[in-house]
Amino acid sequence: MASEVKLRILAWAPPEPGRREKLRQFAWGLLHIVSEARPGVYAVNRAGWGKRLFTTSSYAEAQQKGQRVHAELQHLDFGSWCERYRVEPGFVDCVERPDRVRGLRQFRPLL
Repeated sequence: MASEVKLRILAWAPPEPGRREKLRQFAWGLLHIVSEARPGVYAVNRAGWGKRLFTTSSYAEAQQKGQRVHAELQHLDFGSWCERYRVEPGFVDCVERPDRVRGLRQFRPLL
């Protein structure tokens, strides 16, 4: 049953900021507290929308957790997996940006 699901599990880490980006972050940080992007594990649907499952401290940790989540997706039935990781079952089939879903990021679509 899990083989029918069109869902990818990705470990993602932000790219290293260049000098220009670091200067912009410093200048912006003088006025506001800026939260930097952190590595994490995302569940990505066919349209390329990714829902954040975890944030991690390093990319290696994100890869380990991503492998574990992917193995659970293969072994558990889809309903219990969605309940465990708080992913709405309708998120898998949606093509447009889902409303009221936090932690979304746009990735390359599978369409």
